[in-house]
Amino acid sequence: MQYFRESDLDFYFPATWAVRSFDQTKAFKSLSGHGLMGVDFIALTDDGRILLLEVKNYRPRYKHDREYRATRRPPGELADRVLKKFRDSERLIRTVNAALRRRWWVRTWLRWLHFRRDVNNTYAFWAEAERRLADPAKRWYGLWMETPERNTDYDDAVARHLRRGLAEECSVFVTENERSADYPFGIGEDNSPHPLP
Repeated sequence: MQYFRESDLDFYFPATWAVRSFDQTKAFKSLSGHGLMGVDFIALTDDGRILLLEVKNYRPRYKHDREYRATRRPPGELADRVLKKFRDSERLIRTVNAALRRRWWVRTWLRWLHFRRDVNNTYAFWAEAERRLADPAKRWYGLWMETPERNTDYDDAVARHLRRGLAEECSVFVTENERSADYPFGIGEDNSPHPLP
């Protein structure tokens, strides 16, 4: 398993996936500040899809012995903000890949990596991410949204708004730990350095 921390939540992903905490990548850092926003995770799954995952944690959190609560937006407004992150992330993936391919040696290196099927390499990751984005059926959009109450009406309303803004062939989900279905990834305990799946 691979472990990442986001919004005070410990996420785990299968070891066979190529996963990036997007805002921690050099690619995102070099392009941020231009009005673009990125999702929290980009993953290349072992079944050939690309996952763009945004995380929102509306549960009470504590910093320096003070309770902190994020303000929840109306479903349509939240969905619009998340859709912008999805679109900006796609744009950033294409931009990064185009910049990398300007160098002849990167193009040569990518051909060699393609034959090895090694998407964990930084160059190959971005090239494969763009390749998967080209096919809407391979796009998997997700919003992991931890809420203090079990309000599936809110989650369902956000999911409906998201689906309206994306191509029909794309897969979309809104979930949280208590309703995580059978996804091969999820969250562990907040304070555990290595949560168990």
